[in-house]
Amino acid sequence: HTMPSGPDEYSLLLHHAAGVMVILLGIFTYLEKSELGRQRWVHYSWPVALMLQGTITMLFSENGQLFPFDWKRFLPGHVGVQHKIFAAVAIVLGLIALFRRTGRLKSRAWPHVLNALMIGAGIFLLTHQGHGTPLIHTQHLWMGTEIIAIGAVKAITDFQGSSGWLRVYVLPALFLALGL
Repeated sequence: HTMPSGPDEYSLLLHHAAGVMVILLGIFTYLEKSELGRQRWVHYSWPVALMLQGTITMLFSENGQLFPFDWKRFLPGHVGVQHKIFAAVAIVLGLIALFRRTGRLKSRAWPHVLNALMIGAGIFLLTHQGHGTPLIHTQHLWMGTEIIAIGAVKAITDFQGSSGWLRVYVLPALFLALGL
């Protein structure tokens, strides 16, 4: 079959929605270390935004509609399965972050699980295939690299126990770059 000239409008809409949610992650990451970070809604915004993004991707990627539900549209092949895996990772990351913030997950290992999942998702995105144009594949390479960088910066700052300039400025900037 032939290579498409560009993404279809529905795919573009979902990618833009994902970009908006990731930009919000960057804003919430920055706000957490600001004076507003003391507000309870800021504390829970990051995980909720990530879970919302994962849910949107899980429900609406590949099928264009939720009802009537059809498994063939829900998992239409390897590209669809990859999208569902990305969505599941986002939901799991959001749940872990939320449960850590509510005090339900207290082990000091959980931040490292989050970081490993992020880095793994970035590596997985580097291998993401599809029927997109070369430009879309190039974007996936950049996005995968940015996600790996986000996981690495989080890992470094978690090991240092620091909320220095990497956590305050670089991490939100990486989220913003990824969303854009």
